[in-house]
Amino acid sequence: MPSETTPSNRRILLIDDNESIHQDFRKILNPSAPGKASLASAAAELFGNTADLSIDVPFEIDSAFQGQEGLDLVLRACADRRPYAMAFVDLRMPPGWDGIETISRIWAEDPHLQVVICTAYSDYSLGQIAGKLGRTDKMLILKKPFDSIEVRQLADALTEKWRLAREARAKLEDLEERVAERTRELRERQSELVEARKLELVGKLAGRIAHDFNSLLTAIIGHADLIQEVSLDDSLAYRSAVEIGNSAATAATLTHQLLAYSRNQMLKIQRTDVNETVRTMIPGIRELMGDAVKITVSPDARDSWAMADGGHLEQVLSSLARNARDAMADGGSFTLKTADVTVGPADADEESGNRPGDYVMISVSDNGAGITDEVKPHLFEPYFTTKGPGQGKGLALATSYGVIKQMGGYISVESEPGKGATFNVFLPHVLEGQVDGPTAEPLPAAASAGGTEVILLVEENPALLDLAGDVLEQQGYTVRRAATAQEAMSIAGRHDCVDLLLADGARKNTTTRELAGWLGSTRPAMKLLLTSPFEPEGMPESAEPGPGFLRKPYTPSALSQKTRETLDAPVPVSNETNLCGSI
Repeated sequence: MPSETTPSNRRILLIDDNESIHQDFRKILNPSAPGKASLASAAAELFGNTADLSIDVPFEIDSAFQGQEGLDLVLRACADRRPYAMAFVDLRMPPGWDGIETISRIWAEDPHLQVVICTAYSDYSLGQIAGKLGRTDKMLILKKPFDSIEVRQLADALTEKWRLAREARAKLEDLEERVAERTRELRERQSELVEARKLELVGKLAGRIAHDFNSLLTAIIGHADLIQEVSLDDSLAYRSAVEIGNSAATAATLTHQLLAYSRNQMLKIQRTDVNETVRTMIPGIRELMGDAVKITVSPDARDSWAMADGGHLEQVLSSLARNARDAMADGGSFTLKTADVTVGPADADEESGNRPGDYVMISVSDNGAGITDEVKPHLFEPYFTTKGPGQGKGLALATSYGVIKQMGGYISVESEPGKGATFNVFLPHVLEGQVDGPTAEPLPAAASAGGTEVILLVEENPALLDLAGDVLEQQGYTVRRAATAQEAMSIAGRHDCVDLLLADGARKNTTTRELAGWLGSTRPAMKLLLTSPFEPEGMPESAEPGPGFLRKPYTPSALSQKTRETLDAPVPVSNETNLCGSI
């Protein structure tokens, strides 16, 4: 049965210098009515079947009397996209090309043509023919005088073979195209996976560097404050201490951006109306863009509640808006809109944070210069920028990436050079009435600035260990200092009384929580105060820190105040005893 996708091709080319041979072929291949009946009867007698007159599907036959003429017809048929399926070619055609040369030249133009060599003489042996034309499955030899049934069978079989071969090639080409497309998709997916893992590793590195740097900044800021306290206001020492403190504060801002990128920044994630957030930003965006930019704001999300930190979300959108403005040096159009989006399993990408579910999408678009394919993979890397010197530090997009990821969402970009850019921010949709994220309990007011309690101070940075210890001892506390959790355990083993464990909340070995658990098992009234530039282990995700947390870098006064607040916080009812006695 002919394929529905590949129609049958009954075009046959006869190449022979004898006119009578052409007439014979036409009578055999397209016989008149009596001839058809005779041929059907002969087939029935030969094969033992009932005579069937359905074998009368006509062939379209063209004639050529020399090889060059045959080649011209083949070229014309190919140009018309109506190629011949097969050709009967006489071996001897003097003068000019013989059958071997004719076939060789035709196959150079149409390599799929099925060929039957017609010969009455042994001009060439089968080996010689194969040597000249190559061993091929597209060629048969028909000896003259030929049998009518054999000619008809060859014509039917080879035209069908041509059709099947063409259909096979089409399917193979389709398969190759699909394989190539799938290969491209896999390569793109692999590239995205490599980029996601690279960003993840860079984020972890940034978080660790920011943590260590914040410890140093805490010591610098603390000593600068102490110098200010003991210096005259107009002295050189006082002015230098002020400048040191200001510079350290600027450095602390940069570390906060790195922490945001590494998704270790403290966020207060709760139910947030994204449409309302966008509306409140309209005046600021108009002022930012200026008169040369046409602004369109469309908060179109039907259900715009998402889990987010509203303040940090505004910072992200403002940062994207500034990037859009910088991309439109001569003005243009800017669009900020929201929409409801559902990500199905087929479109999800767990590695990049794109999980199945419902999202509120925020699109920030411009019609500026656009972004090249070479730049796209590096957009969210810290300190990568295409702006000139002094025009940007390359942290804005990295920070936005980290903040959105920490909110449980993700950010993507669509852009082509000269066609602008669109940044899409996806935030997890939250149903109405869903419980907000954890929030901070109100803190009790500090009873006093100092005290007499016993504090076990654990800090791996020597400068910060000395600074914090000195500050607290000046406040009247008894401070036992340890650089590691193991050292703290040894000290606690020798001294039962510990009123407060003041420790780094991001330790690399035995965690602070494990240390606190070990101490608390025998000291149920002991309080815990964690210090860290980012969310410490064991704290609820995205919780705003309460009295038991102090963010680095901190000042001596902040340390004193937070220590007192933590010590004065209520003790759980189950904590009935304290092993601390008089010192």
